[in-house]
Amino acid sequence: MIGNFNGEFWGMFAGHQFVGNLMSLFLLKDGTGGTTSGSGTTLLYIVFVCSMTLGTILMCFLQKRNAKGEETLPDSSINFYSSIVSLSKSVIAPLFNLRMLLIIPLIAYSGLQQAFVW
Repeated sequence: MIGNFNGEFWGMFAGHQFVGNLMSLFLLKDGTGGTTSGSGTTLLYIVFVCSMTLGTILMCFLQKRNAKGEETLPDSSINFYSSIVSLSKSVIAPLFNLRMLLIIPLIAYSGLQQAFVW
């Protein structure tokens, strides 16, 4: 099961890198030998921020599933506010875990290595 999810993750990761690089190519290319203009960089930033915001908003509307993988019907007693509070708590709670705090330097090192070496 982990191998299947691992393959799906890396497939999506590579696909998003491909699409992001194509968007960067088309938005920054101005036909003057590889130079870019300031307006192209601003437009690229705006497109990426809009894409990220849309993805974040869509994530909030995902349906919860039970242990069998079936979608659960929304309970009328749970309102939108309590759902947002529950989601916020589940996102913030791991940040106070000691193991998570200890792995932050490793994650930062890995990100810096990929940014500057590759």
